[in-house]
Amino acid sequence: MATSAIEALGPLVPGGRVVLLSKGAVDLLDIVIHLLNVAGPAAVSVMSWTIGTREIATLHELVMGGAIRSLRLMIDASFPSRNGAYAEQLRASFSAGCVRLAICHAKVATVVNEGWGFVVLSSANLNRASRIEFYSVEDNRLLATQINDTLQEWFTEPASDQWDVPMAEHTRRFAAWGVTADGPSPAPSGLDADLARFALMPGEESELLASLGGPEALL
Repeated sequence: MATSAIEALGPLVPGGRVVLLSKGAVDLLDIVIHLLNVAGPAAVSVMSWTIGTREIATLHELVMGGAIRSLRLMIDASFPSRNGAYAEQLRASFSAGCVRLAICHAKVATVVNEGWGFVVLSSANLNRASRIEFYSVEDNRLLATQINDTLQEWFTEPASDQWDVPMAEHTRRFAAWGVTADGPSPAPSGLDADLARFALMPGEESELLASLGGPEALL
């Protein structure tokens, strides 16, 4: 049985995918760190319902050391009320532009640079937990781009008051996400309006590549 992310994932190849179950020996942060070791310095985005003190400190070290070029964290809006001390640590460790509180139960990470477009889909939160967890790790630049484009709206809006508003306001903001005065905003290519589908249907990959300016636009 593997006891590290290196053992569990094995050699990673361009365009490849690895799916694994962990008994607790590997966690989401381990996976992200291993992908950074493979890819080199990269932009990292992570969505999680919660985050642990070890994970906050380690991500801060990776940012300060240059392994993470840019970081975006989306954590569930209930986090400050569930663990005020960890929330204060998170708030003190990163700039306002790095962290967003939202109604979030997803466990997703992307690690992207010029050579790789890793996507991690998981059942695991961004903390240490000894239980069976699922991980899917793949080099898929199109999917990584779609996920990050979908999150972008959250990170373009000011976040100065997000720590001090009641849950009702977070719920209102979540309900308004993707909705304009004229109704739902157009979904990115390859996505349904409710953001439920990321998979490309037959023929859509070529259309998406064309809309992005061809394959060379993804390099």
